[in-house]
Amino acid sequence: MTLKNPETRHVRLLLHGPVGSGKSSIINSINSIFQDRVMIGALVSATPGSTFTRNYNTYEITTKQGKALPFVFNDIMGLETSNKEGIHPTDIISAIDGHIPEDYRFVPSQPLSSEDSQYKRSPALSDRVHCLVSVVAADRVSEGLDDYLEKMREVRKHASELKIPQVVFMTRVDLLCPLVAADLQSVYSSKQIKHKMEAYKNALGVPMTCIYPVKNYHEETSLDTNMNSLILDALKNAVMYANDYVGRLHKSSETHHQQPVMHTTRSNTFAQQMETHAPHLDTPQPQELPTLSTNNDATDAVCTALGELDTEWREMDWATGSRNTMETSLRKFQLLNPELKHLRILLHGPVGAGKSSLINSIDTVFQGQVSARALVAGMESNKCFTKKYKTYAFPNGNSGNLPFVVNDMMGLVKGNSDGVQVNDIISALKGHLKNNHKFNPESPLSEGDPDYNSNPTLNERVHCLVSVVSMDTISRMDDDIITQMQAIREAASDLDIPQVIVLTKVDKACPLVKQDLRKIYFSEKIQQMMNECSLKLNVPMNCIFPVRNYHKETRLDQEMDCLVLTALKQIVHFANQYVKENFT
Repeated sequence: MTLKNPETRHVRLLLHGPVGSGKSSIINSINSIFQDRVMIGALVSATPGSTFTRNYNTYEITTKQGKALPFVFNDIMGLETSNKEGIHPTDIISAIDGHIPEDYRFVPSQPLSSEDSQYKRSPALSDRVHCLVSVVAADRVSEGLDDYLEKMREVRKHASELKIPQVVFMTRVDLLCPLVAADLQSVYSSKQIKHKMEAYKNALGVPMTCIYPVKNYHEETSLDTNMNSLILDALKNAVMYANDYVGRLHKSSETHHQQPVMHTTRSNTFAQQMETHAPHLDTPQPQELPTLSTNNDATDAVCTALGELDTEWREMDWATGSRNTMETSLRKFQLLNPELKHLRILLHGPVGAGKSSLINSIDTVFQGQVSARALVAGMESNKCFTKKYKTYAFPNGNSGNLPFVVNDMMGLVKGNSDGVQVNDIISALKGHLKNNHKFNPESPLSEGDPDYNSNPTLNERVHCLVSVVSMDTISRMDDDIITQMQAIREAASDLDIPQVIVLTKVDKACPLVKQDLRKIYFSEKIQQMMNECSLKLNVPMNCIFPVRNYHKETRLDQEMDCLVLTALKQIVHFANQYVKENFT
């Protein structure tokens, strides 16, 4: 695509909408398509009514080969019913006008003013917004959204006065309609989807041709052609509108005051350009919205009894070749920052969750024999065996070490009486804990202590936070532990550190899986428990990975290896992406 205005290097799309509607997930989904694998660049909340976005961030999308695409996204804090909690509409309007600086931290009760030192008084065209994207959840449109919609209309009015084009991305279509959940290709055959689109058309004053139903990547760990098609169709049109807008600004005064005309046809040329960067993806052409058939077979098919499902809800390749390919790719993994010797992965979680056992399992996979480097307690022990902050590197045959290290630490306990302090984990994230530091449950490490690292290097900082939780304890996890983990996750989010959950002891959680580990993604119980974990800890499903650690086994197990390698591969990619985007 050729930009229609030489004054700008890209078109800027601003995402706004209620908390939990999927703004950050949209960015991750688009990035995933062009990187050809599931990505988590923008940190997201798993809970519809909460937000993890607190700063004004710009996201550049690149191809897999590293070429920047001609558009950027801005993510902002979500709208709440009260201005004391969510973003103030005045801040969104300031962002549209280009007055909000990069990485500005929003203060809900106090919008940025022209008197503030951070206020950009003379924004360039590249700083201004060229298309306003309202992100709304399909399954929440009728659930008391009047306060949200009133604020969105206020923002939309300002954008209209500037003749900025506007579109709506309607997310979570699968949660609205069982027919669509069973078959995403039926999205334009669903009367429910059509009615929700009409409801948003009336509520926001946006024509139906500018409302796009999408399903974001959430629980998926591999790409889906149908999801990609819907996302690319929405993106293609938003970028076209933005490009037309900046083109009009470049024209003579004769056309300067004309209202931008929204295209109601799909651009095959731009679709082809999209496919060039994301091969094997088809972008759908516009369709009429036919009435829904009265056949309920598709709905009935997805309503099965709790137990073994007919199909996998997450695809998994258990073949020996796949297992070996994952191992080889991690052995040959290339760091994206020349300053780094390795990526650093920090494990934390409740006592007895299996942090040390996970380290042993990783070592086992790569050494080809069962390892016990990290000392562990018995399976039923509630005592923490790990007392120090310890770094584990993994030999890579005769080629030195693998390009990542894992840090183990003392576990969390209720009340902090016998476990690690939350502030110690936050200090570890920032690189302030020295290797072999011995934890003091009664007092966190502070600046001036001998083990406090005042000037951590990039190598000493954490690049991915992994919460290790025992799957069989999710339902009865103490609220105090959850609160501690949420505080740690929020601190990591402030540092833009990606976060993953590894769920251990899957065999204890489900008898079906205990008998056959390959049934893990056929198990409705496992799916339910992962969903419960997602809601409790506010982490999206595609950042949650179930594993079975080596514990009583004396020989390698291919299925156990596949689960461990799948989780590790995603963790390492997330960490590498974080370093690339924040330190290069």
